[in-house]
Amino acid sequence: MTTETLNSTENTVKRVTSRNELEAALGENRQLADVDLSGLDLRGFHLAGADLNHANLSNADLSGGILTGLNLARADLSGTNLSRSLIAGVNLEGANLRKAKLNQSILVGINLKQANLTDVDLRESRMMATNVSAANFSGAQLDGSRASAVRWEDSSVQPAGNPRPLIPQWLPWAAAAAGAFILLRLFTRHKK
Repeated sequence: MTTETLNSTENTVKRVTSRNELEAALGENRQLADVDLSGLDLRGFHLAGADLNHANLSNADLSGGILTGLNLARADLSGTNLSRSLIAGVNLEGANLRKAKLNQSILVGINLKQANLTDVDLRESRMMATNVSAANFSGAQLDGSRASAVRWEDSSVQPAGNPRPLIPQWLPWAAAAAGAFILLRLFTRHKK
C-alpha cells in the first residue's frame, strides 16, 4: 500500500491502487480509516467488517458487491457505483453519496442518518430497517423503490421523476386498520 503525505503534516492518507492491495491491507488490519480507494474497480468484491471511517471511495465501482458490517461514517462515496449490491449492517452516518448509483440494490439495517443522498439513483432498490433521518434526498431517483421499517424523521425526500414518494412506515398499518374497520362494518351489517 502506498502512503502519501497531505500538507506536510503528520496526517497520512493510505492510497490503495488495486484489489489485491486492498485484500492484503484488510488481511493485515481491519482499521483502514481515511484510506483512499477512489476510482478503484471492486466489482463483485465482498467487503466485510472493516473500519473505513472518513474513507474516500468516490467514483469507485462496487457494483454487484457485498458490503457487510462496515463503518463508513463520513466517508466520501460520491459517484460510486453500488448497483445490484447487497449492503447490510453498514454505518454510513454523515457520508457523502451524492450521485452514487444504488439502483437494484438491497439495503438492510443501514444507518444513513444525516447522509448526503443528493441526486442518488435508488431506482428499483429495496430498503429495510434503515435509518435515513435528516438525510438529504434532493433530486433522488426513486422509481420502483420499496421501503419498510425506515426512519424518515427530518429527511428531505424530494424524488425526481417519481410521482409517488416512498411511503412512511406507519401508512401500511393505517391502511390495514382502515381495511379491518370496513370489513367489520360489512360483517355487522349482514348479521342484522
